[in-house]
Amino acid sequence: MVEKFTAFQEAVVRACPQAILAVDENLVVRILNRSAEKLLGVESAGIVGRHVGEGGFLGQSVFQDLQETVQTGEDHNSSYYLFNEEGQRVLVNLHTSRIADGDGNCLGAMLVIEEPASGIDCRQFELILDCIEEGVIVIDADQRVVIFNRAAGECYSLESRNVVGRDFAEVLSVVPLEDQLVIRTVTLGEEFSKYHHSYVVGGRRRSFVSDTAKLTDEKGKLTGAIQVFREITALQEQERVENAERLTLIKQIAFGVAHNMRNPLTSVRGFVQVVQEKAAENAISDISEFARVALKEIDRVNELIGDFLHLADTFEVRKEPANINSLLDSIYVFIKGKAALSGVVVTREPARELPSVSVDVVQIIQVFFSIIDNALEAMQAGGQLTIRTYYLSHENKVGIDFSDTGPGIPAHLLKDIFNPFFVVREEGTGFGLAIANKIVFEHGGELKVKSEVGKGTTFSVYLPVQ
Repeated sequence: MVEKFTAFQEAVVRACPQAILAVDENLVVRILNRSAEKLLGVESAGIVGRHVGEGGFLGQSVFQDLQETVQTGEDHNSSYYLFNEEGQRVLVNLHTSRIADGDGNCLGAMLVIEEPASGIDCRQFELILDCIEEGVIVIDADQRVVIFNRAAGECYSLESRNVVGRDFAEVLSVVPLEDQLVIRTVTLGEEFSKYHHSYVVGGRRRSFVSDTAKLTDEKGKLTGAIQVFREITALQEQERVENAERLTLIKQIAFGVAHNMRNPLTSVRGFVQVVQEKAAENAISDISEFARVALKEIDRVNELIGDFLHLADTFEVRKEPANINSLLDSIYVFIKGKAALSGVVVTREPARELPSVSVDVVQIIQVFFSIIDNALEAMQAGGQLTIRTYYLSHENKVGIDFSDTGPGIPAHLLKDIFNPFFVVREEGTGFGLAIANKIVFEHGGELKVKSEVGKGTTFSVYLPVQ
């Protein structure tokens, strides 16, 4: 009678419109009804009697839910993406519950799979994502690609239908391990904001800026991760072209202005010197003092013209292999002494292993001093200057950050900070950073700045590895 009743129960379960899978206390599949066969794209004959973890028809996260339900009796509710035989994605709700006898002894667990009702189905949601310019990749907790929008497909020359449902690392093997940000978000819990990275795609190096976030259910359980990214290769190339054009224009203006100013100033200085000498001979102290001040100001203008010409000159870059940490070591004593006069503490964070770069040592040290001088001037009341070096393996560049705790620079001024005559403090000439930018540019590198008012400023120098 019991056997007949059990057979009857099993028949009821198999006829149930809900998708149901049942396992025993050893996680061996005992029941897989017709609705579950259809949703999972499998046949019960090949599944029943096998361990639920075999065959790969259920993801690792679902297997773990069933295992925990058997072991602890805790029910689980979660959302999950299934992929049918046609490769179509189906969003389902999963419910696990323990099966026990009348004495409370565990007999196994049951998994109920339900397709949720929604005002917007998955296809409509895909169409919405296909309309945005940013690439969107979503993976589940088992690292399978769940969403791969049009922009992502265009970037990697892949079609969504050939990607969705497959393992991320397998289908996007072109992405280096350290740049698989969405995987790092799922496995390590790291979330990235405006992360800049580059690697070779389709035979050429391309640059991206990405954001990632963890996806969780209402109980806070990790269900996957999303990566939204934008390619900035063309933007970076445009910035390099604009920087080159700006430097060319500065050269043209500098040569014209400097040469047309220096000759008259030489004559004026000569006349003022004569006046000063005559005033001294005749003991006319007022005129002598006025002449001294005039000469001082003329010399200051001549110094500015010299800086202007230096900015305009195409000076020779004598490159040699150098280690950036060693260069910073060589000037550290000067930095520390000058900083102490302003009450600034200098902290160094050198990378342990840093590849050599090919640079003109004298010119790069000039860049460092120019950035450091600006930082110290910004911290007249004291503060901290942190110098950090690191290697960007994905871009094959060495980075040097100079971070101060000064007042910061307003956002609307940052775009002009590398232009000649741009000054934040009254006594500045406005040429130091312009020349530094030119030197770094002619080394094939980049000089960037980030600042937040009230918190400080960071200048970053990026130099290509030889």
